[in-house]
Amino acid sequence: YQRRVRGQSQCSNFLALKDFEATIQACSKVIEVLGDDYDAFMNRADAKMLKEDWAGALFDYRKASDMRPRDSRARNGMHNAEKHQKMAARKDYYKILGVDKTANSRDISKAFRTLAREKHPDKCASEEKQNCALEFQDINEAYEVLSDEEKKARYDSGEDIQVPHQHQHQNFRWSSGGFTFTF
Repeated sequence: YQRRVRGQSQCSNFLALKDFEATIQACSKVIEVLGDDYDAFMNRADAKMLKEDWAGALFDYRKASDMRPRDSRARNGMHNAEKHQKMAARKDYYKILGVDKTANSRDISKAFRTLAREKHPDKCASEEKQNCALEFQDINEAYEVLSDEEKKARYDSGEDIQVPHQHQHQNFRWSSGGFTFTF
């Protein structure tokens, strides 16, 4: 019993000190010695979240949830880990434009104009045109989302924003009764 309390205490103490590596090591040791320990899994998952190890945190939250299926803390942790994992897989519009997440609309517009001039396909050397075109498309997409307050708020909250790409329209034809309609 004392080993268990001492191990759990170390886990939570290191977490409170924001020493995430030590937290992960201490909690792993508790899990190794004591087997399934809810608090150790939760503390280790919290430390992994703060280290942005979304997959590792999700694993630990699932283990904790299996131990206490009705516990909302583990379920909320799983939800947050899944959300962050999904967000990490998408394009980072702030990084594309080279601005902070706290950038105002003026900073976003300025960064867009600068990058659009630099990366415009007509300004790139012929061997770099394809790469510039892709970068330019990403720059436009980032600006379209970050310059619109509603889209920016949705993006910041983790929602997927579908941005229609320019020059990718297809014509659809439908015929009926001798008439052809093009959309």
